[in-house]
Amino acid sequence: MNSNQNTLSLTALALAVSFAAACSSEVGGSSTSSSSSSSSSSGGGVMHNDLFACGVMPDCEQISIHISPEPEWALVCSAKLIVSQQPGVLSALENPGPVISQTERIIIVQGDGKALVQSRHRECGTDSCWEPSSAHQICDLVLGNNVAAGCAAMDDMTCRWSPWGPGGLENCMDVDDWSCDDVAAVLQPK
Repeated sequence: MNSNQNTLSLTALALAVSFAAACSSEVGGSSTSSSSSSSSSSGGGVMHNDLFACGVMPDCEQISIHISPEPEWALVCSAKLIVSQQPGVLSALENPGPVISQTERIIIVQGDGKALVQSRHRECGTDSCWEPSSAHQICDLVLGNNVAAGCAAMDDMTCRWSPWGPGGLENCMDVDDWSCDDVAAVLQPK
């Protein structure tokens, strides 16, 4: 190699290293901004009391959605709980696929048409990788058309509820964190 070739080789090597560094900093910057938006969606990076750790058991089987809400009996059980105007606990899991990306909600039904809701998200298949839980929210529990009448008539085709419809969670507003004791107090039978 002559000196011109050495200079060109060193220049090419320097450009390659610079390009690789620039690319990795872009990837790192993108990842960092993704983490920030993830943090802000769970309350701006603030850690919230984890209602999932309160040890309350759902009154119905967990409702999940991939294509449509299921299982059927969980939809019926959830509607009956809401219509009863009694407090209770519901659980819902969004699992859109095809890769593991899940959002779980714990829904503390207060018995007055409102619920305390908290969510958490993960992108792996183990319990150890849940991201920090979201801010606590109070939401209106909205029933779909004829749900109350369907539950009264024991018609399982109209007596159904899920957070994604029929009915749903509406008008959700962030509230101060509740403690596990607060949740236990709300779940006391009326």
